[in-house]
Amino acid sequence: MDSFSQDLCAGISIKNIYPSNLFFRLLLLFTAIMIILSAGGCSRNIPPFGDDISKLADELFPENKPQNLLLITIDTLRADHLGCYGNKSIQTPNIDALAEQGILFQQAFTPVPLTLPSHASILTGLYPPAHKIRDNGYFILDDHHQTLAEILKEKGYVTGAVVAAYVLNSRFGLDQGFDFYEDDIVPDPNCEDPFRYERRADRAVSLAEDWLSNNREEKFFLWLHLFDPHESYDPPEPYKSAYAQSLYDGEIAFTDACLGQLFKKMEELKIRENTLIVLTSDHGEGLGEHEEKAHSIFIYDTTLHVPLIINAPGLKLAGKSFDFLVRTIDIFPTTLGLMGLAQPGEKYGQGINVIPWLIKDKSNPDLLLYCESLYTQLNFGWSPLKGIRSREWKYIKAPAAELYQASLDPKETNNLYADKTRLAQDWEDQLQKIEKAITSTETTKEAKPKRAPDLEVRKRLESLGYLCAPRKNTSGDTAPIDPKDMIQAIQDIDRGQDLYAQGKLELAAQQFEKTLAVDSGNIFLHYQLGGIYKKLENYAKALDHYRIVLQEQEDYLEILNIIGSVYDRLGKYDLALNHFKRAASLYPDQPRAYHNMGIMYIKTSRFNRAEKSFLRALALSQNNDQKKAINYKCLGDTYLRLEELPKARQFYQLALNLRPGMVEIYLELARYYTAKRQYPLAIPQWEKAVALSPQDAQAHFTLGQCYLLIGEREKARKSLQQCLQIKPDLIQARRFLEKLNQ
Repeated sequence: MDSFSQDLCAGISIKNIYPSNLFFRLLLLFTAIMIILSAGGCSRNIPPFGDDISKLADELFPENKPQNLLLITIDTLRADHLGCYGNKSIQTPNIDALAEQGILFQQAFTPVPLTLPSHASILTGLYPPAHKIRDNGYFILDDHHQTLAEILKEKGYVTGAVVAAYVLNSRFGLDQGFDFYEDDIVPDPNCEDPFRYERRADRAVSLAEDWLSNNREEKFFLWLHLFDPHESYDPPEPYKSAYAQSLYDGEIAFTDACLGQLFKKMEELKIRENTLIVLTSDHGEGLGEHEEKAHSIFIYDTTLHVPLIINAPGLKLAGKSFDFLVRTIDIFPTTLGLMGLAQPGEKYGQGINVIPWLIKDKSNPDLLLYCESLYTQLNFGWSPLKGIRSREWKYIKAPAAELYQASLDPKETNNLYADKTRLAQDWEDQLQKIEKAITSTETTKEAKPKRAPDLEVRKRLESLGYLCAPRKNTSGDTAPIDPKDMIQAIQDIDRGQDLYAQGKLELAAQQFEKTLAVDSGNIFLHYQLGGIYKKLENYAKALDHYRIVLQEQEDYLEILNIIGSVYDRLGKYDLALNHFKRAASLYPDQPRAYHNMGIMYIKTSRFNRAEKSFLRALALSQNNDQKKAINYKCLGDTYLRLEELPKARQFYQLALNLRPGMVEIYLELARYYTAKRQYPLAIPQWEKAVALSPQDAQAHFTLGQCYLLIGEREKARKSLQQCLQIKPDLIQARRFLEKLNQ
């Protein structure tokens, strides 16, 4: 929504925001009247000075408008860590060249310092309260919202995306409108942390080049997301050595080099001359300023100020820089405008098409930024942070509110709230009105906040450094704790996370317990401690912490399943089953609870019920081969116990078709035939099991026994020797071997 529409819809006092120039105020009044007459008071993309906005792009491209679009989002990139934004200590020649031959926006801001919500704003042109994605991992974009990809697809474009981290996986809804969405990220076993679900820039760029090569004859839109500057910072050589004092800068320099390869490839494919490139970031990085190491907690400019560069061959304003405030929600309508695809009177999110102010470069749209971080509220139960920013001022609503004259205090170190309480109150009033305006559109009302409750989601996001433990109360500003007052707690949580990642579980538990003494209601800490004590097999303590989490959010699917698994470890199968049943009743479309129920039914010899549970889990897992294979295997186990061997072998084979290396199946059949004393049938299964799992001493031992029972003494000796190489203290194996050698 443009500032004019915000003023009109929310009743904001223009005199408190805009210059007092009489002509300009009369112009604003005239524009507001025209809005009311033309569109009921809430039109978007309103051109100033009477220009026909649909024709303004012609002035920027005297010859031909670009036909293709490449949107590049570099995760966690601060604008002031690029050469083109004045940083002399980093080499970013390719991004710098993009700016020198394009348009650079000095004052571009994201509304939220979190990857998924920020990208949702870029792709929909909506603020987080409108698209309703307020945090990473637990929200899904509602399909009521129209994305940039959907509009371009409707106009005949082929659309593709390559994302570099699991946080933007298609399950969260950003794939709407994309023909191709490459998010199949496999952890790199060679990296220091093999469980990090991200891909480096060189790999992401390679995938983008392949897609471009295959679609160079078409009108295309490609979104390329690069994740490297996100912590932890680990650039490859030579960047690791060259930037040893700032590995964050090393990641940026490496990313820039990869983009250079991409631009070169585009030249080779002869598509560069007809492509509009938009480069930006989802958020910045604290780097210790305001005592924030990374991002997500505060809404200072360290994490909200992002680069924004627009480049296309033939662009009339190439090499120009603009210092009026713009938002990443303005990318959507501006991009369509630059390509000549914006329809007059059409609404494209809540941003504006800034083309009129590029041409009338002496004017200023006087835009306002709404910004927020609900991260600490959703995960820790602390106060949310919300704010409003103009080119001149920045106001942050918090238990201890903040007011900065941003134009004179860009580092936000001098809080003027106590000295300018009336001005601060004016900004507080305006913030409330803008919040109301943001959520007042029909599309926003229709869209519902959607959740993605899944253990896999949490594990993969935690591998990228995100903390995930959402609370039941996700709305309202009643939480009394100011995140600023919890700096020490945040640092302690970071230390606990580091210790946990290093496998120092006892020390991590001590660190989290220490923090819990200061913040006893912190559900995230209870969640983490439950997990640590479960790994330490201190199940009583694990249950104490998990129950507190469940009290806070009674419908938390993952906690219900985890508590059930703890009772399973304790052998309390009926208590485990009760929690799995509750999970299934709350989330009947989630397969995991049904699968867990089936396991409990097998352990309590209720095989017919197990069959029904696994069949239900299987029906819900049709789009996931791994889950299908596991449920096929469990159905095989069930039929084996029901003495329905042909049916068991049928389902085992279905599982093996999907996962040929599923050693558990061969072990199940081997044990079954061994128990039946059908040794000639058991031996091939044991042989396959030890081939797939050569370090399984017990399998080698039992195979040796089977060989011995059918008179194959030499084979038995070899199997027992292999067993003892793996486990020298297995007394039974040594005794059998001694008898064979007598």
